[in-house]
Amino acid sequence: VEGFAQTTFSSLSEIGITTQSDGTLNVDSGDLDAVLASNFDEIVGMFAAVGFPSDDNIDFVSSSDETAGASHAINISQIATQGQLVGAAAGFPLDIDDDNDALTIKVDGVTSNSITLTQGTYANGADLAAELQARINGDAALAAAGAKVTVEFNTDHFEITSDRYGSASNVEVTAIDTNTTAELGFSVATGTGGLDVAGTIGGVAAIGSGQLLTGSVGSDGEGLQIRIQGGATGDRGTVDFSQGIAYQLNTMITAYLEADGTMDSRTDGIQDRIEDIGDQREALDYRMELLEARYRSQFNALDGLLAQLQTTSDFLTQQLASLPDPGSLVNGNN
Repeated sequence: VEGFAQTTFSSLSEIGITTQSDGTLNVDSGDLDAVLASNFDEIVGMFAAVGFPSDDNIDFVSSSDETAGASHAINISQIATQGQLVGAAAGFPLDIDDDNDALTIKVDGVTSNSITLTQGTYANGADLAAELQARINGDAALAAAGAKVTVEFNTDHFEITSDRYGSASNVEVTAIDTNTTAELGFSVATGTGGLDVAGTIGGVAAIGSGQLLTGSVGSDGEGLQIRIQGGATGDRGTVDFSQGIAYQLNTMITAYLEADGTMDSRTDGIQDRIEDIGDQREALDYRMELLEARYRSQFNALDGLLAQLQTTSDFLTQQLASLPDPGSLVNGNN
C-alpha cells in the first residue's frame, strides 16, 4: 500500500460524511461508496489504528497509545532465523528396525518423550523425512508446548528445523538408538540456535523477538510492532502509522471510564460533596438540638418564674381583700 492514510484523508467530509447544524451526521452514500471502492485501506486508517508498510515482507502487527502517527523509517541489521540441527550423511534405501528406530529430541527447550519410528524399508530420504516430522510433531510433550519442526532430506542428510524464529528457537537430539548415528546421521548433539530480528524504527534501536520488531520506549515508534518475514538487511522503507478517529475516540472514552479516570474523579468529587452536605446536616441537627434544649430550659425557667409571680399575686390579692374598709374606720372614729 502506498501513501500515508491520514495524509490521504484528513477529515470525514472527504469521504462523504458531514456534520449538520443540529449535530447529527449526514452520509453521502455515493461519495462514500466511491472512496471505499478505490481506497479501502486508507478508509480503515481513518477509523482504526493501522500501519501501512511500504515493504511487502513487513507486516503491521500492533501499536500502543504512545505510538506517534507518522511515517516511521525501518532499517534491518539482522534477519530472524530458526534453530536447526543438520545430520550427517545417510544412504538409501534404509531399513528402520529395532536398532535405529528410537530417539529423543528437544525443541525450543522442550524435551520429547522417546520417539519411535515406524519400522520398514524407506526407499528415499523424503519418505523418511516425512515419517520423522510426523512422529516428532505428534509427540505429546512437544504438542502440549506448541513446539513443532520441519524435517527435510537435503541431498544426502536430514535437517530438522524448528518452526519458531528467534533466540528461543533450537533443536537438540538428547538420546539415540544403537545404530542411529551410523545409519540416519543423527548423534547426541545441539544444533544451531535461531536469531532474533534486529534493527531500528525511526532511527532508534528497536526490540527484536523472533520476527517481531517493537519500537523502544521513549521513541516516536514506541509500541509499534511489525513482523519482518524476510528480505535483505538495510533500509526497508517505512511504516505509515495512523491512530484513526475511532481509535482516538476509544482512547478518550477509556480515559474517562478507567479506574481513577475522569469519571471516577468527578464521581468521587460529587460523592465527597454529598458526604460534606451530610456532615453539615448532622452539625445543623446537633445545633438545633442544643438550641431547642436551651429554649426549653429558658421556657421552663420563665414558666417557673410566672408561677412564682402568680403565687405572689394571689397572696397579695388575699391580703388586700382582708384589709378593713377605710370608710368603716372613719365612721367608727366618729
